[in-house]
Amino acid sequence: MVCQSAMFTASFEAMYSAFSRMHMQRTWEAIINAPLSLDDCTVRGVDVAGTKSVISVLAILAVIMVLGYGHSWLALWVLPLGFVIGLTFGAFGLVM
Repeated sequence: MVCQSAMFTASFEAMYSAFSRMHMQRTWEAIINAPLSLDDCTVRGVDVAGTKSVISVLAILAVIMVLGYGHSWLALWVLPLGFVIGLTFGAFGLVM
């Protein structure tokens, strides 16, 4: 459930939000007029997807700990894993 949340959050952030910023809001055009490149915009999009997936993983992990299903503090090691999953699926989402 934790990894699924990271995957869905990152995928949605990369696909829908990036599309919205690119076509409807035209944020990327404004950023490219600054001394930045398209690569900077895409790397930022992947970073945001990874960060948002960590936030969703943290929320689910907090519920798991409160309900008593997380029996060890080693479960906190899922946060870096959630960031890596977020980066991976965020990059896949931007490719799509």
